[in-house]
Amino acid sequence: MNKPRHIPLQTLKGSPTPGLFVKRIGEGERGAMKHDAHRDDYYMIALITEGRAIMSVDFKEVIISAGEAFVVSPSQVHFPSKASSGVKGWLMGISSEHFTEQEVELTAKYAINASPICCANEVIDEINSLFEMLSHHFCHYPIAVPLALSIKSIVLFYADTEIKNINDRYMTIVYQLKKLLAIKLNKEKSPSVYAGMLNISEVYLNEAIKAVTGMNVSQFIRSQVVLTAKRKLAYTSLSASEIAVELGYDDYAYFSKLFKKETGLSPTQYRKNLK
Repeated sequence: MNKPRHIPLQTLKGSPTPGLFVKRIGEGERGAMKHDAHRDDYYMIALITEGRAIMSVDFKEVIISAGEAFVVSPSQVHFPSKASSGVKGWLMGISSEHFTEQEVELTAKYAINASPICCANEVIDEINSLFEMLSHHFCHYPIAVPLALSIKSIVLFYADTEIKNINDRYMTIVYQLKKLLAIKLNKEKSPSVYAGMLNISEVYLNEAIKAVTGMNVSQFIRSQVVLTAKRKLAYTSLSASEIAVELGYDDYAYFSKLFKKETGLSPTQYRKNLK
């Protein structure tokens, strides 16, 4: 099957309850997890109640064990691993219209170093009960939405608790830089320029990025270039040279060298290995 020119995007269009979907994991076809790599235009919240789920989120393996939750943001390419077995739990899709501005920022910060969200056993039982009720009342919008919002609020509360272990000012700077990179990465890659846009010194920008990600600013910017290239190499039909141009590199040899330095493979070798 030919690959599309752009990464597949799934939407909640056609859902009986606008902006929501819920699915039980682990009970026949109804709970089967979709293995195609894709992005969603909505947030996805996973709760694992039994077993261990293995997911790929932006090319990083994430293991979610029983008693843990995980949040996938709209921009992240993801798919469950076929190695996952004996897994039970829930998946909920919820569109951004059901998120406050503060919650959008919170999930973006969480996505920077996303990891499974641990909750106390009694809290997991409560979230599971909310999912049961949501599944039962899903077609009744006035009941379904408050239940979905309750699940979202509890999971984000625990995600926020983990994020607060990191300096909030530093995390905010990384969040703001990622927002700028999402718009300007193909045109601008200079740390000093981004520091100017954020009205801070390049030294302070570097300090913040390193504290949160372990990388300096230049490394972080390169990592975003390579992540974007990986997404396109894996899930689109664009040639490596076309991807280079889209990312602002007219000199393909330079782009290939940069990509190989970060991954150990040239863009064409990386795509070949994926097959």
